[in-house]
Amino acid sequence: MAAENIDEEMAADWAAIREKHAEPEVETPEPVVEAAPETPEPEPTERPRDATGKFVKQTPEASPAPAAAPDAGGESAVTANSSPPSAPDRDINRPPSTWKPQARAEWEKLTPAVRAEIHRRESDFLNGHSQLRPDADFGKSVREVVAPYRMLIEAEGGTPERAIGSLLRTAALFRVGTPQQKLEALAGIARQYNVDLRPLTGQSQPAQPTSAPLQDPRVDQLLAQMNAEKQARAQAEQDQLEGSVTTWMNEQDEKGQPKRPYLGDVMAEMSALVPQIRQAMPSLSHSEVLQRAYDQAIWGNPEIRPLLMQAQGTAQARVTENQNRVREARRAASVNVPRRASVPSPGKPGSIDDTIRDLAREKGLIT
Repeated sequence: MAAENIDEEMAADWAAIREKHAEPEVETPEPVVEAAPETPEPEPTERPRDATGKFVKQTPEASPAPAAAPDAGGESAVTANSSPPSAPDRDINRPPSTWKPQARAEWEKLTPAVRAEIHRRESDFLNGHSQLRPDADFGKSVREVVAPYRMLIEAEGGTPERAIGSLLRTAALFRVGTPQQKLEALAGIARQYNVDLRPLTGQSQPAQPTSAPLQDPRVDQLLAQMNAEKQARAQAEQDQLEGSVTTWMNEQDEKGQPKRPYLGDVMAEMSALVPQIRQAMPSLSHSEVLQRAYDQAIWGNPEIRPLLMQAQGTAQARVTENQNRVREARRAASVNVPRRASVPSPGKPGSIDDTIRDLAREKGLIT
């Protein structure tokens, strides 16, 4: 009996233990389901906003749109709302100024899409040119500095690059080197260029004092004032000249187009013609001199002359056509105008008997 009681007690305890551990196994999945906040978290950042920054209310049909944003890492919304920077406005009705005259004459035949693409490529080229311009200017200035000494550099078997590098290293050594390094460098330069440094070790002769020239402050002030007035007059003349030239170059016709479309093609020729015209006719104004130089340059250019002759022939044909129309209109007006009515001239007068006979016939007295 004791053994049976022990078995019953062990069975009861085992059942109690199972019941005790069975309850958490059913309840454990519930907090896991409630604590999963993955889907609602991206909504505050991905939902669209209005101008004031508030969330825009979405319809059920538009709800799937925010779900695709987390897959792209939040970049799709930024890409959709942002627009690429717009290119600067360019007048596509005008051809690029770098084109040849004959090519500019065909600009009107191009479609707007082709014109816009050409101007886009021109903008890209100008942007690239502006980025390379500082390096080109620097290289040009260095070449101009080296040019007078290029023969000496090449005679020693060097190059401008190595010569500049050697000079810069020597300058750096004399600035930051030790005294011993400076002396050795100075001695090496003296040996290279055959400079005798022995006179530097002796005592130098004191310089003889020279009498200073007499100076009057009033004269210096007067000269400074005269130089200032001269510079002011020269600057005013230069500003007036530049203003008149700029105004002349930017003139437009009644259609808003440049009045001188071939100006960029003949600037070099005009630069040579302006001094000649100014010397031959000094009484002309700046605008008149520029206009004469422009006319001579464009008619002397073999590429522009055919276009001018073609345009001149078209203008002459248009004038002739207008004259013919006016002549025909005058002729038509002269035919359609009614002429003044004329009173019929009286017949030849008869005798008294004829007159009495005509009256009696009118009255029916006689037949």
